Order: sequence, then C-alpha cells, then structure tokens
Amino acid sequence: GISILNEVGLDPGMDHMSAMKIIDGIKDRGGTITGFSSVCGGLPAPEAANNPLMYKFSWSPLGVLRASQNDALYKMNSDIVSVGGANLLVSAQ
Repeated sequence: GISILNEVGLDPGMDHMSAMKIIDGIKDRGGTITGFSSVCGGLPAPEAANNPLMYKFSWSPLGVLRASQNDALYKMNSDIVSVGGANLLVSAQ
C-alpha cells in the first residue's frame, strides 16, 4: 500500500475534490481504498505560532469557529458515524 498526503493548505472543498479524483482513479484501476482520513488546517512553525490558539488563519476565523459547531457524518470501516456539532471538537481523533 501507499500513503497519500492530502489537505496541504487548500481551501475546504478543493481538498476533498482532489482526494475524490485520486480515490476514483485508484478504483478505476482496480485498486481498493482501505482507509481515508481528512484533517483540515495546518500548524504554523513554532516560532510563528504567536497567538493563544497557536494557529494561523487563512480564512475568516468566525467562519472556522462556526464550522466547528456543524454536525459531522462520516464512514469508519463499514459503520456510519454521526457526531453532533456540540461534540465535534471533543471527538476528534
């Protein structure tokens, strides 16, 4: 197997479209996807992490905070997992 590094600083949405292109290409060639994990965002170099969140925003901070309260639905192995917005940040793995 191979590891694919995605989510390398693209705006939300573009990263998932490119991930699906990769996944579809693998399936079209007869391959099997055994796992896919998506984590959005990036951590700045320690010397640049000069705020209480230790994070640098490339888009609206208010939008990020609002999105962090949205419900999430994803597939883990063969199970559909639903996480309510109030529990989203505490359930991150």
